[in-house]
Amino acid sequence: MLDTPTEAEISTSDFEEGVQNIRQFGYTVHRNFLSSDLREALWDRLDEQARMERHHGLAELSEEGHAGNDAFIGAADEARPPAYQKVSFLPNKGRVFRDLMLHPVALTYCERMFEGQPFVLSSQTGMILRTGGARQVLHVDQQPVPFRTPFPILINVMSCLSDYEPDMGSTRIIPGSHNLSSPDFTKPYDTLVDSSGGELHAVRAEAGSAVIWESRTWHSQWFSQSQAQRRSIATVYCVHFYRPQDNYPALVHDEVYPKLTDDEKRMMGFDAYGSAYGRFEPRSRYDPRGNVNFHRRFTPEMHRGA
Repeated sequence: MLDTPTEAEISTSDFEEGVQNIRQFGYTVHRNFLSSDLREALWDRLDEQARMERHHGLAELSEEGHAGNDAFIGAADEARPPAYQKVSFLPNKGRVFRDLMLHPVALTYCERMFEGQPFVLSSQTGMILRTGGARQVLHVDQQPVPFRTPFPILINVMSCLSDYEPDMGSTRIIPGSHNLSSPDFTKPYDTLVDSSGGELHAVRAEAGSAVIWESRTWHSQWFSQSQAQRRSIATVYCVHFYRPQDNYPALVHDEVYPKLTDDEKRMMGFDAYGSAYGRFEPRSRYDPRGNVNFHRRFTPEMHRGA
């Protein structure tokens, strides 16, 4: 039988205790992760972006929730917006999101849990969940990997802009399940829970906290029954040899790229590891993009006599 921690045991503001929680239970709640100023700035920017994407018919919406089968892109009835809205590719949508991407506490967790392996941003997504959101399939974040890994290859840092409560559809986790093989999510939910030898734990966190779990931990979004909105930002990191969910060298906006610092470029995959992996050359004669540590001039296809 897997051990289930109490809320007091899993919640901490001490980094070393948080690492121990992740090693033992697969996750932790890090209190006071966001300063009040940063949380307010993230809330305002996410709220404005979400509203404008709905207004212009560009919003990612669903009545089910994260990874809902009914997801669509379009406008929304502001009198009755869908249960879920996702705001993707956040580094393109505000400096404050890039600041969060380089949060020193998040990076320190990654350095420890990835056992010193270099890592990059896999994705950064804003989530707004309203009443009616459905339960998500029970899964692990490294579900596509067909074998068990000796350490996690992704770390999910869920920054809580609002309170993160069970009736708001907060994540359910099976503590200790990171020591198991990945679940077969084609099987019934309850069957999978029983097969784990553990029990579902409803995560609670105060606004300003971060819920941090490693990618072998079994988890899912739960049913949302609250009239309060659950707002959070999932910043997911991965080891450098795993393919990120979002391809930032390709998708970062042209008006954003000149504003990036070298540290931000490295985090978005503009580094060439060992000057060998992740190299690219300019796409045109005047393309400003390139690796921060590997430089090539534009070299087109050439022919004799041309």
